[in-house]
Amino acid sequence: MMVWVLRLVVIFALLTAVYIGLGWYMRWLRRQELEAEFTANQPTEDKREYVARGLKRYDRSLRPKLLIGVYALPVLFIVVLLSLANWT
Repeated sequence: MMVWVLRLVVIFALLTAVYIGLGWYMRWLRRQELEAEFTANQPTEDKREYVARGLKRYDRSLRPKLLIGVYALPVLFIVVLLSLANWT
């Protein structure tokens, strides 16, 4: 039983590391895009405010997508594989 608990802890630790890394990388990419948009459009507001407002909107849409993509899909895939292995 402890082996399964240890495996689950390791799997979720790896998935958490992937979640954090992808989150940082996606935010970095979006920040680059927002800064390029700001440079191209030259709006009247401050660059930091423009980027912060864009990242705030982006974070609200990114977090659920990352949670589903990093945690739910791999766990679902593992459950399906285990079910198929036990069924056949």
